[in-house]
Amino acid sequence: MRLNPDHVEWCRQMFRKLRDGGTWGIPRSGLMFRKQGKTLVLYDQMPHDPAMPVTAAQLREQQDSDFEGTKVHFAAVGVEVRREIADGISRFGVRIDHSAREDELREQMLRSQRTGKDWFKPVKDEDADA
Repeated sequence: MRLNPDHVEWCRQMFRKLRDGGTWGIPRSGLMFRKQGKTLVLYDQMPHDPAMPVTAAQLREQQDSDFEGTKVHFAAVGVEVRREIADGISRFGVRIDHSAREDELREQMLRSQRTGKDWFKPVKDEDADA
């Protein structure tokens, strides 16, 4: 990956302005990072939804590409970037229920937007080790 000097400078300025514990995200791929000292930690990522205009594989490819690009550009300013989450597990230790039908997921998301309540199902302790 070729470094863009403008992007490197943007990373330097953004990281400098971000307080410890502060968060930053990449909207196009739904990656969420938290500043921890001199490290940027990926702590959550958007799951695929069947209503999205991309497939699950395309979203995953975009997320992986954005993560790698973030690592390279922030490394150029002395910031380590690492993952804190396991694949498919959110920052809250829950897994999105992908077994629901598309219309059920859409309704769950809309209900969540109206009520402010999360639309995902918690991972049971026995599922967390799987």
